[in-house]
Order: sequence, then structure tokens, then C-alpha cells
Amino acid sequence: MARNLPPLIALRAFEAAARLLSFTRAGEELHVTQSAISHQVNRLETDLGMILFERRHRSLKLTREGQTLLPIVSDALDRIETGVESLSRGELVTEVGISLTYPIGVKWLSARLPRFLKMHSNIDIHVHYATQLVDFAEENIDIALRWGTGRWPNLDSVRLFSSELVCVGSPEFAARLRTENRTFPDLPLLHQDNFRDWEDWFGSVGLDPSAARTGPVVDDSLTLIQAALTGEGAILARAPLVLEELQSGVLVRLSPHTTQKDKAYYLVTRRDRQLAPFVHDLCNFIRSEAHDTDLALSGTSEAL
Repeated sequence: MARNLPPLIALRAFEAAARLLSFTRAGEELHVTQSAISHQVNRLETDLGMILFERRHRSLKLTREGQTLLPIVSDALDRIETGVESLSRGELVTEVGISLTYPIGVKWLSARLPRFLKMHSNIDIHVHYATQLVDFAEENIDIALRWGTGRWPNLDSVRLFSSELVCVGSPEFAARLRTENRTFPDLPLLHQDNFRDWEDWFGSVGLDPSAARTGPVVDDSLTLIQAALTGEGAILARAPLVLEELQSGVLVRLSPHTTQKDKAYYLVTRRDRQLAPFVHDLCNFIRSEAHDTDLALSGTSEAL
């Protein structure tokens, strides 16, 4: 379908005249005559059915419509100029849309993306936070990072991380446990969404799962991690989300025992679309970083 747009030459003439508030100076900038600028502006006004300038003796003033149109046209011309310059240098700027949940974005991806962008300065990454898997076509998404089973209709997925839940708490909390010689059934436990994770963990170490049904329940992992950092209790956290805290020592493993979930973090792409080379580059980078994360997590397995 053809675009219903005014001629580019008329838009350029308007933008220069509106920015400089002079047909003469606009003509000098665009290397045409003052009358040529006036003609193109008149043509644009006719096409749009509105007056863009108040013509005064030896001066111009933008009308309200002209003031509204100027930033729109200026932005569009700037984007064209930037794209053409990048193309001429072999550095065409490309955009990648990535969808993910807020916790994995804040706790993992945001610390790693700058390294990728330093190597690929011609790529703009648009991050979309969502709690559910989005419609890739409607939301202009190229890839997604999602927690789940890895089975979604019409989508390909690659498992990224270990699906382990690790038992962690603050160093002060761990020291208090050692001093008081307390066992897990006596600990203040913090839960995400429900008691199920701690029930599974208790059962896997031979404890009564019903003993885990105590303590506050929060609805997101970032709140859970923050509560552990302040020493409020023990948590079961998705291992990649607490890697930085474990490495820095602000959280410690309270037990070497972990439980495996039937879900994991996956890199998700559309099955019906061939990935562009720059999207492949980002996917490969994310997989490499995920592999490094798993290796780093294996070095944090010792409990205090």
C-alpha cells in the first residue's frame, strides 16, 4: 500500500524554513532560491489543507499547526540522515526487540548487555518487560527470555541456565544459625507465591514437608531476594538471580542441597522467521553468557 505522504522536498523546505524562520536562509542552506522554498512550502500547505506560517513583513512566524509539525518532520529527517550516514560507513543501525521478565532483566541481562553493545555499536536493543510470553509479531519482538517448560506453540527454545533452586540467606543470618544451632524446621522461611518450593526442598532432604508451611509469602523474586539480604530469613532462589550476591558474599549458601525445577530459563525465538545475522549474534552472546553463569554457579556450591 502506497504511503500517503507529502513530497520529501516539500518537507525539507518546510523544516529548514521553520527552523531558521526565513525562506531566504532556508534556500541558502538547501542551495536553492528563496522562491523555490516559498513554492514548496505553499505546496505543502495546500496538500495538508492548513497554514504553517504567518507571513509578516520581512519575518516569519510558525502557526500552531506549524509548531506541531516541526518536531515531527525534524525527527524524521534526523533519523533518515543517521541511517544514511551509518549505511555509507557500513554501520547501519539495526534494532532488536527482546522480551523478558523484570527479575531476569534486572538481575542478569542488564549487567551483560553493555559488553555486547560495545562490540556491536550499530545495534539498538529495545527491552520489553512482560510477565507473560508476548505475541512476537504484534509487539515487534525478535527474541525472548522466559521461565517455563520450553514448550510453546510455533516457537523454538534453547535452555539457558540450571533450573536449580538454591537455599541462601545473609551472612549474619547464617552466623546466627550456627550460634543458635538451629535446624531448618525451626528457621524463619520466606516463600515466593506459595509454600510449594520449600515443601519440595524439605521432602528431598527427608524432612516433613508440612513443616515448611510457615512464614511470609511474597509475589516476586526481587522482593524475596531483598528480604534475604536484610536477614529476614532463608529463601529458595533461582540460582542465576543470586549469582552476583553469592560472588560478592552478601548472600551465602545455607545448605549445599538444591532442588531441580521442571522449569528453566529459555531463549525463545519465532519458528516461522529466519533470524537476521545481528539477532543471531545476540542469541549467541546470551547463550555464551548463560554458559559462563552456570560455570560460575558451580563455584558457589559450598554452604557456610
